[in-house]
Amino acid sequence: MKMIAREDSPRWYELGWRAQNPALLVRIHQEFVQQFPICKKEPVAQFQEEFQFPSFSSFGNSLNEDFGFNQVLQREAQHSDFVHFALPLPLIEKEIDEPCLMCRGRGKRDEERCMSCSGIGKETVIDWNLVFPLSATLTILFSLLNWSDYEPSGSTYQLMTVETMTHQDMHGSPLWGVFGKPIVKWLETLGNARLDRVSQVIRQAYEAMLGKKDYYDEFNFHARVNNGRIDLVCPGDACGVYGDTLGFRNPGEGYKIQCHNMDNPMQQLSLLAGLGALHDMARQYIG
Repeated sequence: MKMIAREDSPRWYELGWRAQNPALLVRIHQEFVQQFPICKKEPVAQFQEEFQFPSFSSFGNSLNEDFGFNQVLQREAQHSDFVHFALPLPLIEKEIDEPCLMCRGRGKRDEERCMSCSGIGKETVIDWNLVFPLSATLTILFSLLNWSDYEPSGSTYQLMTVETMTHQDMHGSPLWGVFGKPIVKWLETLGNARLDRVSQVIRQAYEAMLGKKDYYDEFNFHARVNNGRIDLVCPGDACGVYGDTLGFRNPGEGYKIQCHNMDNPMQQLSLLAGLGALHDMARQYIG
């Protein structure tokens, strides 16, 4: 694994975000695509055993076409030296033909619109079958990207690496990684500031999967930087991603990123989208 917190390394992959038809983007260097290691059967089989969902029945094992469980990571065009992949975010909350438990189907509580059902009067359920395959696909992909022996080439540097896990339990969708020297240097120039664009993307991603909710406000979705340290938040029990700058690091080095109370793929994917937006912003300034 490349030590991008201490050494500049040519980029071999990066994250991004697409607002239209909301999708998390992964851009991978064509040399890595050509040398992409075949995924071992064990992690695929382990996920299929844990998740008895139809969407886990097939696995695309090549980056020359759509990749992952149910081929959810869609290969798109190649631009310059990078092949672009898109992970569209599905709407996973569905209405069912039952009255809302909070307002008993009236759409109102105390003459105000019911926040639980947004005034629809219907109960809803979350179809996890649609979103766990996305998280599991990224878990496998990031593992292969980060732990490969591939030596990248190029004149631009890797800004961040990320890794994930995917399980059906509390804290089962963690996210962690490393910010490289170039992006931390850029973040330090921002001082103490809100990252409004990143906050907006976290919310866009979350609402792409859950729909718009009356009971969320700007405090549920926020992104800040404080002297180079990032802090991204989405709905949950203090759910977020932050820069782990408490340990020893030499001046000019990058740092690790960690998460807190990340319980489900919806939170994980929303914060990955925020990191993708942050990466897109940084690339504009850093090159």
